[in-house]
Amino acid sequence: MVKTDLKGCRERKINIIELLGTGDYYSSGNHFTPSTSGVVDASELAHDAGYSQFVIKIIEHRKILFALVNGPAFGIAATTLCLIDYVVCSDSAYFGTPFPYIGVSPEGCASVMFEKVLGTSKASEAILFGEPISAADALKRGIVARVFPQAQFRKDAAALVEKFSELPKHSVLASKELMRGDKFRREMLAVHDDETRLIKKLFMDEKTISLIKSKFTKAKI
Repeated sequence: MVKTDLKGCRERKINIIELLGTGDYYSSGNHFTPSTSGVVDASELAHDAGYSQFVIKIIEHRKILFALVNGPAFGIAATTLCLIDYVVCSDSAYFGTPFPYIGVSPEGCASVMFEKVLGTSKASEAILFGEPISAADALKRGIVARVFPQAQFRKDAAALVEKFSELPKHSVLASKELMRGDKFRREMLAVHDDETRLIKKLFMDEKTISLIKSKFTKAKI
């Protein structure tokens, strides 16, 4: 799972917030059970799952978000990477977007940001068809800036964070506002709203409920 504290936005001494996976995975994504579909009020689904507030906090964050992807990332942990300011990963990482396999749609603004970063065909391959993205392909396409060997990932990533942390904070943060200021935030919040509405609708669809229940049951056998 991803371990981070996005509250650092208000700390003046902090200009870089790290998002780092614990264990072998950056994040294994949402964990669906039969209780997450069909038996809750769809209007409360995003709030209950916590995913909506997570995405909003990333979009609205004023500091530099730095993702250290130490291993595989699935679902929302993969889709939100295009909202993160700077991403590095280990060579063991890959990025899974298995939305069609469970009958849902993308979140984390991936419906727009993946196409901007990856191009239409590669974005469609990931979002429409659920094909994973390798570390090498993520580097080639611009999802990540650097790929480090797994054996020394934490050391190399920490050194990079330390190096960037020494840069003048006022200049770095001012430049981020030019790149991803109020206009960007408004656009992404609107995309997030559209995605959330569709996800809620699909979660109440009988076909989606059946797919999730089927996969959950198989996982327990």
